[in-house]
Amino acid sequence: MVLSAASEAALTAAFGVMIFTDLIGNTLVILTVIKTRAMRTPMNYLLANLAVADITVALFIAPRYIFSHAYTHPGGQVGTYLCKFLTGEVFTWVGALTSVYTLVAISFERYYAVMQPQSIKGRFTLRKFQITAASCWTFATLWNIPLFTFFSFDEKNQLCNFVWPFPDFPKYHSTINAFVYGAIPIGTMVCLYSRVTYRLWFKQNDHTSAATQQGTIKARKRVTKMVLIVSIIFSIMWMPNLVTYPVSAYSEVALYDAVHVMSIVFVTLNSSINPIVYSLQSNMFRRNIWRVVTCGKNNRVENETTGNNSTDRTNASVHVPQMRSKAGNDMALASVDL
Repeated sequence: MVLSAASEAALTAAFGVMIFTDLIGNTLVILTVIKTRAMRTPMNYLLANLAVADITVALFIAPRYIFSHAYTHPGGQVGTYLCKFLTGEVFTWVGALTSVYTLVAISFERYYAVMQPQSIKGRFTLRKFQITAASCWTFATLWNIPLFTFFSFDEKNQLCNFVWPFPDFPKYHSTINAFVYGAIPIGTMVCLYSRVTYRLWFKQNDHTSAATQQGTIKARKRVTKMVLIVSIIFSIMWMPNLVTYPVSAYSEVALYDAVHVMSIVFVTLNSSINPIVYSLQSNMFRRNIWRVVTCGKNNRVENETTGNNSTDRTNASVHVPQMRSKAGNDMALASVDL
């Protein structure tokens, strides 16, 4: 793709702003979960895992779309290895797929928290989070082995490109990817969230007038609304990219044309926007992020967050008794702590 100097500069600036926002925002989310005791719950750990995945997307998008003008890419075998592991966006797609299936895990967490709140089997524990996070990263890495395998440096065009094993491979690969990255996770989330939304907003039990029960429902609504917004944004932002690759594979459209690059812009924007959603939708996230930014100088925030009579805690957190495994690390919570 050939752009004018002005368009190239604008595109680089846009990626720069999005990547900067991604790195700062998601780092603050991770630090907030780690540094704030009230935030160290399995649900928030899932959001932290999502933040790590989004940071991975940003870090490995940067070499192609920001720094490519600042260096001459080596050729030969060195250039090919750089394409596979640094400059070719492969780890971007590892992070992206991890992000996608972390969102799916969050939708399952919401489903069990709302539809089967008393179920021990469905309750999301710290141990289940560890298994889920490890599974997401492992699956994402294994799924992208073809990219690691077939990426190489194109000496003629001076860029990283795919050298597929046979001509029809990109057709099969892009079609299956459209299901793995898009249709399957989006379909799963639509199924789960439709039932959760119906239960919370349209099917109210007449016997839920007790203040504690109303507080529980209010908290579940708040958290579900936040992660539902994140999931909807993901579905919208990823749609162009999910369509671009199959279209490119089945037609003569160049992979790195303007439409494809714009689809990458939307993917990058999606990775940078989640912390903004958390801050707008969750008082607890917003106040504790500010506490991290100010290096804990605002002690009032800690008191408000952890105090027994905290209004935010009443509205946004509902705990059930902790349960620990023999290893002592299976903290079971109601999964609505934000």
